[in-house]
Amino acid sequence: MFRISLTITRKSESIMQLSPAILFRILFGIIGAVLLLGISLNPGTSIPVIGIILIIISFIAAFYEERWILNRDTRIIDYRFGLIFLCRKESIPFDEIDEFSYSDTAVIRRDNPEGSHSMLSRSSIFNGRSVKYSVLSLITKDGKVRNIEVLKSRSGTELLDKGTQAAGFCGYELKRS
Repeated sequence: MFRISLTITRKSESIMQLSPAILFRILFGIIGAVLLLGISLNPGTSIPVIGIILIIISFIAAFYEERWILNRDTRIIDYRFGLIFLCRKESIPFDEIDEFSYSDTAVIRRDNPEGSHSMLSRSSIFNGRSVKYSVLSLITKDGKVRNIEVLKSRSGTELLDKGTQAAGFCGYELKRS
């Protein structure tokens, strides 16, 4: 199944970035351009609504941004998300970080919608099975939890490695819970 996974990139000795691979943007940009070209090459025919919807979705995906920039020089983590031209930015000083946390215990069940990690996955909705997720989080001293990435547990070792690298880069140990 298709998933957006953050990749780690070292921009310099003091800057590490977690963001979707650039190929993600390129792929959806190409898909949107091909669909747009296909519709524009057929003038005189009615424009299919589904085609327009797919073009819009493709270009939104191409301009989607989710980026965690860890900067050891400024001792700040910048988090940006949204569309490139409409994004929200949050800065978290290293001094406000309590811990980086990795959890492989988030069990999501259809019959437990009120649990602390309660989310319904598509597979659990249709067949009632439990689904386990691995969660990499940043927890600040004031108790705010920011989930950096959430993946199904079968990708948990990949997420654990990312968490260990990110926490170590910032001078913290990754806490497993």
